[in-house]
Amino acid sequence: MDTIQLLNAVGYPTPGDNVRRHSEPLFDTVTVAAGTTEYYPFSGALSQFVNNKKLPLAGSEIFAVTGINLFLQTLISTTALYANLLEYLQQSKIQINIDGRTMADYPLLECTSFYIASTLGATPVSYKNNYIKRSKSLVEPIIINSQANVEIKIITTANVATGFDTNKINVQLDGIKLDKLDTLSLNLVDGKQFSQIAWTIWETQQISTTNANTFNFFATQTRAKNLFSEDVFPLSNTQRFEVQAIELFLGGNAGTTDTVPAVRNNRNNNLLKIKVETTDFYNSNVADMLSLAGAKATTFDDAGAVATALVTTEVEYRNKVLQIPLILPATGNVTITVDQPGNSLNSNQYMTLLLKGKKTRQVI
Repeated sequence: MDTIQLLNAVGYPTPGDNVRRHSEPLFDTVTVAAGTTEYYPFSGALSQFVNNKKLPLAGSEIFAVTGINLFLQTLISTTALYANLLEYLQQSKIQINIDGRTMADYPLLECTSFYIASTLGATPVSYKNNYIKRSKSLVEPIIINSQANVEIKIITTANVATGFDTNKINVQLDGIKLDKLDTLSLNLVDGKQFSQIAWTIWETQQISTTNANTFNFFATQTRAKNLFSEDVFPLSNTQRFEVQAIELFLGGNAGTTDTVPAVRNNRNNNLLKIKVETTDFYNSNVADMLSLAGAKATTFDDAGAVATALVTTEVEYRNKVLQIPLILPATGNVTITVDQPGNSLNSNQYMTLLLKGKKTRQVI
């Protein structure tokens, strides 16, 4: 049974089936603590209003994960919190490991919702809050089998842990739960030569110069694990990747210069190049895949000619869906670069490149 057939079976039961199927998300809450950079949802004791599942699943249960949703319970209302937010989004990730195989490795940028605020005054007062909604839908479900050895892990940085100390992150796995009414044995690899998983190949790099520069992505394994999906080209001879969508996220420095409109005008003409062997598979600007964040921190004079602080935070997401998926083959000589011209904004900030799609792996 391949994954698509399994999903159909999960969603559309037939007479004689020996399982009960229902939509029932799994949820848990983790509390950020200074000094702690790794968190393990679904591993603590069950507690009403906190979580509804402790892994591994019971022998009578199977769960098909179709989406991942996180919510950061922190109102982003200051430039310091904005800096923490960027590090949370671009230098943190969630992993799902099942029986020793990594089935998900996504930056929190892809799956976290949160609130941002615009504030006024020396003692800041929020006068407008915006909800930034984002979730990750999986093109292939992740099947958590009965009693499988499952580890779900959130990896972040010391700065994030300190900046969001005591704040909470809600973690939700959307999907379909199967309750066995009779005996049912599901082997996900027996008789299969290949498996397909929803995947994002991603990496975060620092913008170390405002001069003309080329950033090479997915070219080195010697990086902190919180900065990339641990994919490096060429891929091994046991896997290939199908790119279905692309996103490039940049955060602007807080202040009066790196506002979202200014950064978009400045960065629209950056070039993304994807080459396989000697063939250009993609060579165009990033205008329609460019996601941005910015915090404008300034002052204005009120009626009494007193300087009053004003902070406005913005986030914009864009995602380019390819009309024709781009295949990155096993052992192929792949180079992926982003070129910026001189006088580029965002100095010392970070850019995150995300190639979203489907990974095919040989079952070994």
